[in-house]
Amino acid sequence: MTLGSYLDHRKYFLAFKYWVRRYFDHEVLRRIVPKGTVLRKVYTETHYGNGTYARQVGSYPLLIYIPARLELGRWIDVVVSEHGFRSVIGVPYPVSVNEAPKRLLKYVPSMSRDVLNRIIASRPIRSYEQLKSIIGSNQELSRYLVL
Repeated sequence: MTLGSYLDHRKYFLAFKYWVRRYFDHEVLRRIVPKGTVLRKVYTETHYGNGTYARQVGSYPLLIYIPARLELGRWIDVVVSEHGFRSVIGVPYPVSVNEAPKRLLKYVPSMSRDVLNRIIASRPIRSYEQLKSIIGSNQELSRYLVL
């Protein structure tokens, strides 16, 4: 095999790999762990930028990116909020509305920009009645939040 032939084949391989990640793996992740799924016992492994990578141990360990720097070496529960090519984005479950940074809160499933801004402006939120008045009748969102 010549170098030129190798480079031609590599180009096709990389294109196929991208296609599998984009159209196959992404869809499989969406079906296996839909938004709002709570993943139990996720292990925080390493920091990457301002976030943390964690895995749910199993036969196919699912990689989870959490958009906040969390303590490493801990077992936590995470709720799925977005899907990537090979991983998911999740937030700790439940999320403290008074302690979580804005960049983490924006990933809570069903969180709108308007509700997010009202939460940030109302901190510290002292009661569930106050929280309910901020988020309105969004029952799904209230599942993921604590004071």
